[in-house]
Amino acid sequence: MSNTSVLIINRWNDRLCNYEKLIDHEKYEVFYLTNKVGEKNANKSISKGILVLDDLNIASLDANSDSFFKKIAKIDCIIALSEIDQELAAYLRSQYHVPGLKKNDILKFRDKVIMKQVAQESGITVPVFSGLNDINKIYSFATQYDYPIILKPKDGVSSEGVIKIHDDNELDYSLQQINMDGYECEKFIDGTVYHVDGIVFNSKIIFIKISQYLNTCLEYTKGTPLGSVMIDDKLLITKIEEFTQKVIAAFQLDNNSFHLELIIDPSNTIYFLEIGARVGGAQVPYLYEKIFNINLFQLWIDIQLGRNISEPIYDELDRQQLGGWLLIPEPRLIPSEVIKVKKMKDEISEIIDEKLPTIGHIFYGNGEYRDISAAYLLKGTSTKQIEKAIHRIINDFYIQLNHVKRGKCHDINHVESKTTSSVNYSR
Repeated sequence: MSNTSVLIINRWNDRLCNYEKLIDHEKYEVFYLTNKVGEKNANKSISKGILVLDDLNIASLDANSDSFFKKIAKIDCIIALSEIDQELAAYLRSQYHVPGLKKNDILKFRDKVIMKQVAQESGITVPVFSGLNDINKIYSFATQYDYPIILKPKDGVSSEGVIKIHDDNELDYSLQQINMDGYECEKFIDGTVYHVDGIVFNSKIIFIKISQYLNTCLEYTKGTPLGSVMIDDKLLITKIEEFTQKVIAAFQLDNNSFHLELIIDPSNTIYFLEIGARVGGAQVPYLYEKIFNINLFQLWIDIQLGRNISEPIYDELDRQQLGGWLLIPEPRLIPSEVIKVKKMKDEISEIIDEKLPTIGHIFYGNGEYRDISAAYLLKGTSTKQIEKAIHRIINDFYIQLNHVKRGKCHDINHVESKTTSSVNYSR
């Protein structure tokens, strides 16, 4: 057995993050730092030690970890695949002198004010932005740049807590609801939003794919389906790849995965929105596994373990093959029980995977990207082909629900919800 010790910080119970398969537990000494959910993905019989915390954060760790870390002579690698755990991993790397992103490094990937400052200082165009540490400053910002403006948690994920403000009344109300120190504001940019997902190895991007969002993550939190489709416009691909190279250089990101989001306005100006030093969320990793037989988490882990990643990964991909995904959020009527849901896979040939809730499943309002009305993976040979298929799903999909009261279903509260709105391609 190797004397190399690996500490895994995990909060997921996910088939793509089956660490027993991703890491040779006989070759490496593997320790787990996890919560109750992530504990299910930690094999006690082959690991060297497991510490389960109610909350995966620095305060909880410092209060409960002394005996656990005494078992580890030396930590050689710390793996944390969830963005939420990036700061904890960086804290431990700094404390135990482990290679990888440390406390001072991770802030530019987690704090959206620092993030935009890094981009701006490198000549990358960003939306006009400001921190919210001064209430007078935010009102001056709204007056100077006009509405709409966007309020974002500095360390938020998946558009959770993001607020689009249209006027003074909405701003007054929203500022009373949030912790201003934890937020930033920026001028709303009207345009098309894209995400770029890739792997950087030895200062070279060895895997990159560019996709266009259909609707936005913010709209998804309000109940609108969220889609994504890989683009096939070669000129646009080149333009975004060049922009991505500048961003990667500005953030000095190497030997890591990344998820970059940007927006292109009607004048064709590219604005940097944000970057994560992680694999993309939603259906991104599942789509790449299905289309290209690539596990982005495996690549990311291999790089962190110092394994040599063969550079032909990208070159060997079928560049003519494109993919897309669609998430239909949980119903707005909460709580509710599923009594019928339409299957779309047999009707639309581009669908390669369909996940639906079971009959009798109850939605409690905790959906986000996990407990949802439907999830689809699609495959095709052109962006338009996949877009059209996504349109069809949104237009034809429906789910029937019983509203639940006191834990029981009542026919008089039966509700049928049919998604009939089309994706807005101008966003």
